[in-house]
Amino acid sequence: MNHKTIQKNLILYVDRNLSTSDSIKMQEHFSKCQSCMKDVEKLSTIWLNENALKRFTPSPSLWQKLELRLNDVRKQPSIFINKLITAVRLTAIIVILFIAVLIGRYLGTTSMNDTYDAVEKAEQEYILKTYHLDSFELISQESLGKIFTLTLNESESEIRK
Repeated sequence: MNHKTIQKNLILYVDRNLSTSDSIKMQEHFSKCQSCMKDVEKLSTIWLNENALKRFTPSPSLWQKLELRLNDVRKQPSIFINKLITAVRLTAIIVILFIAVLIGRYLGTTSMNDTYDAVEKAEQEYILKTYHLDSFELISQESLGKIFTLTLNESESEIRK
């Protein structure tokens, strides 16, 4: 046995609640370790000396008071149940809010997308017609390079003249 195990088992040794083999190991350790031997002697004098500890005599009404307190405790719901009920309520509220948000987003996106698309299309058509942008042809990205080159060539030829 190591020193920590000996320290943990001192009270069991003094109270004679150790097996015979463990008691022998403890005695062997005490013969080598003076500190543990002193601890055992101190514990033995306190533990085994009946005069060192005064006996406690409870008041006659102790059992009645104890029974009343126990009955009061039995009538009250336990703290665990109260906490469980609170947790279930909070979880239910969160789930209901989450479902409400999902339903709201679904309803908002489906009906609003149709309305939004129609409004956006009408606005685009209005802008195109108002500013006569619908009369222009779209230029592909490939032709942008050609237009830039032609513009550069025209400007250079004007400069030379």
